[in-house]
Amino acid sequence: MEDISAFDPQPTIIGNVIAVPFRFSYSRSGVPSINEIIESLQGVDAIMRRTPKAMKKLIGIDISGVSVSVNFIKTGSLYDDIVVNFMFGGRKQMDLFLKEMHEKFMNHKVIPVLVFLALLGGGALSVYKFSSIPGASNPIINSYNTNIINIIASDSGKSVESVQKILDSVVPKSEEVKLAKESLKVLAAARAGGDIKVNGDMHIDSAFISAVPVWKDMDKIEDILNLENTDANIRAVDIDSSTNGWAVVIPAVGKNRIKMLLAEGVDKSKIVLGKPMKVDVSVLYEIRNDEKIPYRCILSAIK
Repeated sequence: MEDISAFDPQPTIIGNVIAVPFRFSYSRSGVPSINEIIESLQGVDAIMRRTPKAMKKLIGIDISGVSVSVNFIKTGSLYDDIVVNFMFGGRKQMDLFLKEMHEKFMNHKVIPVLVFLALLGGGALSVYKFSSIPGASNPIINSYNTNIINIIASDSGKSVESVQKILDSVVPKSEEVKLAKESLKVLAAARAGGDIKVNGDMHIDSAFISAVPVWKDMDKIEDILNLENTDANIRAVDIDSSTNGWAVVIPAVGKNRIKMLLAEGVDKSKIVLGKPMKVDVSVLYEIRNDEKIPYRCILSAIK
């Protein structure tokens, strides 16, 4: 049997490819199901494929492609050993990648561990926003994201604001739903009271995992439409709640009512029932009978 402690994080070079090993160690009670293992690997694969855009903006390295392969899996808890293959168009970019990884990022390996974790945290926050009190700032998720972004900023020599802008540009609003689903998949195998370690030193603790809602309806959501300063007519209100009892008609979307949630900070006193208003909203869509249908609306600002 292979020794699970024998993990070597050093990259190897094969032609125009730099292969970077990763180990995801899931601490949990009970043996994971096959579906949980598959989902976790699918989520890791999808988020890893987003990392080159961020790395290019952080340190100017141009990566032409990414592929992820499985090297070793062991259950008990769960160990996923994978290899992320970064493909380059030329030797110059490969040498720069290795130089940056060895010299500048020796301690934290921001290429690509922290970029992956930052994107995971952004997806987790989107799950919380879509499923709970939209726009609300969950302290645990926000604390995790802030810590990761601060480390990236320190290691890359950029400001926290610059790093946040880079991550936001890598995942535009139109991709929020996809990233949210990808993050849920990564976390799925640790839901049984556990945590996740990446390469043994970066920790996703159980408090963070528990703070990310398990939202069954997330599977329904297929798209998001962000509208600014658009017309809206609120048809139902519940002053005692921000998540129940609200409905709105948005002419830019259609004539039917849509269930509405209020983002944190929206001033309910500005809402006038049954009269046109200018608002900023995000409309979530589901696929029903092969047709894209508005499922939920998040009101983030009243003009």
